[in-house]
Amino acid sequence: MLSPILGFVALVIGMFNVLSRFLVLALCAVGCLVASPATAAEVIPVIERERIEASLDKQITVEGRIERIGESKTRAILFLNFEGLDRGGFTLIIRQGTLAGDYVQHDPAFAPSFVGKNVRVTGTVTTYKGGFQMQVFAPSQIEVLPEAAAES
Repeated sequence: MLSPILGFVALVIGMFNVLSRFLVLALCAVGCLVASPATAAEVIPVIERERIEASLDKQITVEGRIERIGESKTRAILFLNFEGLDRGGFTLIIRQGTLAGDYVQHDPAFAPSFVGKNVRVTGTVTTYKGGFQMQVFAPSQIEVLPEAAAES
């Protein structure tokens, strides 16, 4: 009689363990989704290399004017380069297979629409071949700034 009860208790404890792990993951995901450009405490101009370097591997918000776009030879990655910087100075990257990458595939005018615009982008800064980059996973990471706000 005791064996079936112990089996049931073990089953309940196991289910609780799985549910608690799921809850922790769900709360972490919600916390990540809550962060948005509007909640960023500080905006760093892309030309301020020292401040960006101090923020490596952290989520930050940067601002600058997109000067040109390009793509990898395999067309798997789209690059958005900022004005006033060398090609590898600070680059936004959009990879195929992400929500932003799907956007690019379905709307060829998506990326070119940013050229000449001042944008504010939130994401994690990493390095690649001596330059800084930020991967854009979703179109909502890029905020086009009104011209009046960008000039001030």
